[in-house]
Amino acid sequence: MRIAIAGGTGTLGRPVAEELGRRGHEVRVLSRHAPEYQVDLTTGAGLAAALDGCQVVVDASNGPPRDAAATLIAGNRRLLDAGGEAGVQQHVCVSIVGCDRLPVKYYKVKTEQEDVVARGPVPWTIVRATQLHELVATLFG
Repeated sequence: MRIAIAGGTGTLGRPVAEELGRRGHEVRVLSRHAPEYQVDLTTGAGLAAALDGCQVVVDASNGPPRDAAATLIAGNRRLLDAGGEAGVQQHVCVSIVGCDRLPVKYYKVKTEQEDVVARGPVPWTIVRATQLHELVATLFG
């Protein structure tokens, strides 16, 4: 299966791409810093070509905390629209456990991202995971 990983060079996307590759899938790593499929969710640049022929998109993208909405909300609309046009059959959005319950600005953005995905043109799955150990290390660092 051909799977595109948005944010595939990041803390979450990199290990997801590696594991899917080990399982025999053809993985396309999408990122502003990717060697082959450079995309920018904030503008939509590169999305059409990167998603061409992909059956699944895993969204492991993120944005700077002060403007995460540009990537996670508006960028996801672009990602979903491009996925719909490319014939993507499943969109997997990685979110955060309890993001709809805490009054944290970033969590509100994640909750709105989930809503964008649920209303989008591509069949979807939202995976609410606990935050990464790297986040805790960063906070204490």
